Amino acid sequence: MSKHVCLENTVWGAFDRNQLDRECHRLGLNNPIELPHINLKQAFAKARRIGKQVGMRKALELASLQFEGTHHRALDDAINTARLLPWALPAT
Repeated sequence: MSKHVCLENTVWGAFDRNQLDRECHRLGLNNPIELPHINLKQAFAKARRIGKQVGMRKALELASLQFEGTHHRALDDAINTARLLPWALPAT
């Protein structure tokens, strides 16, 4: 039986999710997207056995890849995060 991983809610680090939680709390709102997610920053550190989490640029460097696009632009960050998937998720 093969394992399938849902990548719909995949993030690099927890900053955006935590920021959304803080804003919802500040405004007295329930977080509308309270969904499970995969933190690839954690997964990458664990899979590569590097002991600590690293930023996206460093992770790309460790994977012998160059950052493509503009850092902190949503689409470019998403594309670069996707490029790191083979180094962050266990092979099935």
